[in-house]
Amino acid sequence: MAKHYYDPIMCVCSPENPMTMGVTAVLTEQIDEKLLKEAVEDLRERFAYFYVRAKIEDNDIVVIPNSLPMTVRNTWAPIELASKEANYHLAAIKYEGDRICLEMNHALSDGAGVLPFFKSLLFVYLSKKNRYFFPCSGLSSARKRDPRI
Repeated sequence: MAKHYYDPIMCVCSPENPMTMGVTAVLTEQIDEKLLKEAVEDLRERFAYFYVRAKIEDNDIVVIPNSLPMTVRNTWAPIELASKEANYHLAAIKYEGDRICLEMNHALSDGAGVLPFFKSLLFVYLSKKNRYFFPCSGLSSARKRDPRI
């Protein structure tokens, strides 16, 4: 039988945190913050659209790349996205004990769009935690593989 490392759970927004959604997993071991931060940064190029901040341009709100690190916090309290606390990102990671959650503004993606990022985050994190090393070529951006993009 396959070893299970997590049990995914989808979260929804609340009146206190409008337009915020998330996905949560409960692992079988305590989260290692250093490895989690490394895993989050390892995915920056492949999932660049999650590493953005909002900018007002004329009459529009647009997203632009955010070079600041995505926030990884050891707390289960919600974060105000697009704030200084979140390094102005529209997404953030929180963890506590063996639980991990990606909080994000729903404008970035829906549930189906966030799952590839979250599953990749778990894959990279668990690979580091269990000392399994894989070539990162499969996690590179589509732009590198297809010059038309």
